[in-house]
Amino acid sequence: MEDIALVLFYAVMGQEDPGAFTEHFLNGFLPGYFAAYPLEQKWFKEIPLFMKMRELDLYAVIHRSFDVENLDDPWCLWYLDGRAERLPAGIPYLDFDFAGFDYTSCR
Repeated sequence: MEDIALVLFYAVMGQEDPGAFTEHFLNGFLPGYFAAYPLEQKWFKEIPLFMKMRELDLYAVIHRSFDVENLDDPWCLWYLDGRAERLPAGIPYLDFDFAGFDYTSCR
């Protein structure tokens, strides 16, 4: 599930309508994925956990690799904007019903 979550993490980044994009993305991505790695639908409810793990990891990498008090990298500034408040609040990286998505249509 982590490999799907990581691809989706970056693909959805900056999308105007993340929910609609996610549904479109999964419908296009999963048929090919399932051809190589068939999975039971029950595993897809874990995607938000892996996306949160990547969100935290990237937050930590930026803090480790940059002087965040004097940050001038536009992408890092964009990524960090509001993230310190969202992470401890438990706000999902992506608001999408992964458990309710019909994966059977992607097979």
